[in-house]
Amino acid sequence: MTLEEIWQQKSDRELEFAARVISDYTEEAQEVIRVEIQRRGLTEPPQLPPTKVSVIQNDPHLLGNFLEQYRSGSFPGWIKAIIVAPILLIIGGFILTTSVSFLFKLTTSIFCIGGGIGIIYRTIQHIKHNILVYEHGIVYEQPNNRLSAHYEELQIWQESRYRRFLFTSVEVSRTYTLEFPTGKLLSISEDLADKLQVLVVQHQLPQAIAAYNQGYTLEFGAIRLHKKGIVIYGQGIPWSTVGHVSFRQGKIHIATSIARATYRDTVPILVADVPNVQVLISFLRQQGYFQA
Repeated sequence: MTLEEIWQQKSDRELEFAARVISDYTEEAQEVIRVEIQRRGLTEPPQLPPTKVSVIQNDPHLLGNFLEQYRSGSFPGWIKAIIVAPILLIIGGFILTTSVSFLFKLTTSIFCIGGGIGIIYRTIQHIKHNILVYEHGIVYEQPNNRLSAHYEELQIWQESRYRRFLFTSVEVSRTYTLEFPTGKLLSISEDLADKLQVLVVQHQLPQAIAAYNQGYTLEFGAIRLHKKGIVIYGQGIPWSTVGHVSFRQGKIHIATSIARATYRDTVPILVADVPNVQVLISFLRQQGYFQA
């Protein structure tokens, strides 16, 4: 999901808040936010003083006790470095020493050897990127930069891919993307995602329940929850017709019925379109709607 697509799914209220603290975002994110505001015909509000995101950049102790340290990046990236890079180097070297055609030898060997070296270089550079997990937030450390955020400000995007084998669908891959309040997107490993999801739920769920009880709408990308019902891709469903909500094969299914007798699923919602899906599931479970 691109940065533009993510901000297109934000509510007007979220856009207005982002515009008020736009100096906390990267230049790329600032441009995307302003374009989206103009596209909707909204007026960009005056900016507020820097938020806590800026305050904690140089003082991570404000995030509480240190818990763990992780390397950034996902497992497939390491597989590429360990397997693909040596193969490219070997192929490039073999062609360089055996091929008769000079032009073919030159272009192919440059492509293979250059590609292998490039993968190794990027992997080595990535080793220097650390994610420090604290009690109340995280710090993303790069060689010349540091990005921090509280768990209340983070969004975790999850995407699963399935393939059909005989009579069943099998999950073949699952990726996680961490979104900082500045708009920065970071691919993370599954073990880090599992850790962060627990912490994000712990911090965001109480706020979500309190906001819902006060009559506010809860925003989860393609899904919105409010006192009257659920809104899915712009389509409203009253709570009185909702039977249960389930999560299977990378999709969220909502069973509904007008008579509450025979239930049928609505259009499935892709989990990839729902940030912090574990917060949503935890909220629906507390409300008695989620079915494991």
